[in-house]
Amino acid sequence: MAKEHLFSKQHLKTIDIERGDWMAELGIPPQAAEFLRRNQKQLLAAAVAVVLLLFAWIGVQYYLDARREKSTAMLAEAMAVEAVPDKIAALEKVIAAYGSTDAGVWARIELGHIAYEQGDDDKAIAMYTKAREELGADSSVAPFVAYALAAAAERKGDYPTALEHYRFLVERAGFERQGQLGVARCLEGQGKVEEAAAAYEKVLSYDDQGADDSWIKEKIRQLRAGGAPAAARQEAAEQG
Repeated sequence: MAKEHLFSKQHLKTIDIERGDWMAELGIPPQAAEFLRRNQKQLLAAAVAVVLLLFAWIGVQYYLDARREKSTAMLAEAMAVEAVPDKIAALEKVIAAYGSTDAGVWARIELGHIAYEQGDDDKAIAMYTKAREELGADSSVAPFVAYALAAAAERKGDYPTALEHYRFLVERAGFERQGQLGVARCLEGQGKVEEAAAAYEKVLSYDDQGADDSWIKEKIRQLRAGGAPAAARQEAAEQG
């Protein structure tokens, strides 16, 4: 009897069947098994691509975590500096190195506070504005930055900018009264007496846990009577 050739069709068919046994044992339907055999190169390439993407993602996360730790440490060092000029320089270094991180945002907020305390409203507004852009409207910190920004703009006399941010606060739970007071002051500062009076009246609709609102009622009375005196306007700003 002639010996069966190693590469005979029958021998190859037998090998193919044996190679497919493991798929059958796993319960893979014949059609699916045939698809896997037919597309094994493409499937292997896709699997390799997925693995490479996974390692790339892990690498990026490691880089971001390391960057976050370094930026946080640098911010902590800057915040610990006592001398104001040196502190400003340290915070500016944080922004230069890690401006797009959370540490960079907090560095801008702190520079805004320092500028406001020094009476530099333009710089304060610039720092707060950039920080607000980085934070986004949904951030829990955004209302506090918006209030600081509005206060700086109001003090500068930039009522349109101040109104924009005070009105943002009116739409945020827990900040409605402060925002509405700011709106009322800005409208008064613009000489819009009737609108200011109506805005102060709206302040009274917000519960402030038993706060003394007598000064607001007096403010409304004065506006309706022909305008509040300068002392009363100053008092309103201090109350806000």
